[in-house]
Amino acid sequence: MLPYLIPYLAALAVMAVCATRRINGFSDFVIAGGSQNSFWITLSTLASIIGGSATFGIMTLAAKHGFPAFWWLGAGSIFLILQGFLVSEKARALNICTLPELAGKTVGREPGLMIALIIAVSWIGIIAAQFSALESLFAPFILEPWRPATLFLVSVSVIAYTAAGGQFSVLRTDAMQFIVLMGGVLLACVSLWQNERPAESIEFFNSTFTGSHFAAFLLVTGLPFFLGPDLLSRNFSAKDGRTARRSALTAAVLLLFFAVPMTLIGVWAREHGLAADPLPGIILGHLPPATGALLFLGLVSALISSADTCLLSVSSIIENDLLRGKSIRRMRLLVVIVGIAALCIAFCQKDVIRLLLSAYAVYVPGVVFPLFACLWFAGRILPNKAFILSGMFAGSMLGIASVYAGSPAYCLAGIGVSAAASAAACVSGKKRAA
Repeated sequence: MLPYLIPYLAALAVMAVCATRRINGFSDFVIAGGSQNSFWITLSTLASIIGGSATFGIMTLAAKHGFPAFWWLGAGSIFLILQGFLVSEKARALNICTLPELAGKTVGREPGLMIALIIAVSWIGIIAAQFSALESLFAPFILEPWRPATLFLVSVSVIAYTAAGGQFSVLRTDAMQFIVLMGGVLLACVSLWQNERPAESIEFFNSTFTGSHFAAFLLVTGLPFFLGPDLLSRNFSAKDGRTARRSALTAAVLLLFFAVPMTLIGVWAREHGLAADPLPGIILGHLPPATGALLFLGLVSALISSADTCLLSVSSIIENDLLRGKSIRRMRLLVVIVGIAALCIAFCQKDVIRLLLSAYAVYVPGVVFPLFACLWFAGRILPNKAFILSGMFAGSMLGIASVYAGSPAYCLAGIGVSAAASAAACVSGKKRAA
């Protein structure tokens, strides 16, 4: 697959070099000047969502549990719709660059700092998950002596083009990556199911995926789609609130459409005895060479399109909210440092789904409800800072306990505690002067 991979990386590098010409200030680097139209925002939103979780995650789960794995992205689509209706325009109207800045503007410096710390720690795990998934993807196609070097080459390419072009580079490369990904997924799905009836395999719940599993998916993997730093950065990059709202709703509908063929590929693997490691077996043994190569490049695209967005999100939060600076030079250095740290974690932790769920388990209970309370009442009520901070702290601690205990119950409890504290913060808050 190297003959396909190297020219593809070169094309991404050219796009990044072109993007550097448009950077004139910090806002250009972090949110593309807040000037982007619906086309770029929608495609980049989809590319960022459909990363390690939607490729290795959803297809591997489908190979084990069947079509109910659809809810990994189905839950995300539900919350992305809610984001479009409840969050997008409000967030864009604040004219900010990061989520912690949102908290700082609406409640105070301390909640902004806590959110910045939670995101900086947990989102590095999501970047690491993308790199770890890349290593798993390369394993069947690249000989062992060349595998670490290939992972290093791809990872460094992602880090380099993100550091070079910032958000302009991420948005443009995301569009190309999404087109390649969905071309490969659709062709592969049609090729695998052409002589069979996929409709007979569609079921949204079964004996191995019950209502409780759905509830966990809905809250733990769905809520980051509602208020996640990478997806909200798309709202901040939109030219206005209406564009942000329209892009979120369009991406939510398209996400439901594309989740079906992605899930069906995993279901096909399950029904044909490839549940253990579905994607390599499918590409090597059950697809025409051209379709297999396109799917391979599409999977690479999915992983690096999520990695670049998260790299930029974490680095901008460190620079803007922790260091309180506006230096593009330092931002580029931070992208490199964060990327190398994530790559080191990826070499140590190979379980992609565990990395993703661990990151979500810390972020969701610690951030989502307190942040939503700050945003929803912005300009009307000043939430009680003590309640907001206690909800963040208790939620994130229970999330960490969930990771170490291996029990989602702690995470769900953290969400409940955080939501209750956020409600109390708003009830006991002060009304702002009209």
